[in-house]
Amino acid sequence: MVHHNIVTPLSVGDLVVISGKGRGIIALRASSGADGWSVEPAWQIDSLAMDMSSPVQSDGRIYGLSHQDKGRIFSLDAASGEILWTGPGRTGNYASLLVVDGAILALTGSAELIVLSDNGKSYDELARYAVAESPTWAHLVPVDGGVLVKDQDHLAFWSWVAGQ
Repeated sequence: MVHHNIVTPLSVGDLVVISGKGRGIIALRASSGADGWSVEPAWQIDSLAMDMSSPVQSDGRIYGLSHQDKGRIFSLDAASGEILWTGPGRTGNYASLLVVDGAILALTGSAELIVLSDNGKSYDELARYAVAESPTWAHLVPVDGGVLVKDQDHLAFWSWVAGQ
């Protein structure tokens, strides 16, 4: 099996969180001392891993998409690595994640925009929208009052502000 790392490392406080397909999720802590810099593992999770979707963080929590179970959104406590919750499987093999206005947005490769509560306690799906007719592999772009969604042929503005 060939391993690859596509996930962008995530910095949370003094931790750097990394992952790769089939490699779990690892948080590393870098520190400097009299002898220079050192890196030590802070925690590791073997039951989840990320492949193509980079995680985001909010209020000490990490949100990501594990490629296992054909795609499962999850939340972790950044300090301890404790799994706070996992959502249902079959979300897909890719999602662009974004934190906005107390919510987590997950745009799947199959053009579904999933809006989750940033409550940190449970998978709480607030809404789900079909946002395009072709695949959406580009990352969500936050703009005033909404997000830009790019599919194969179009760029669309999606707003959550009334009247726009």
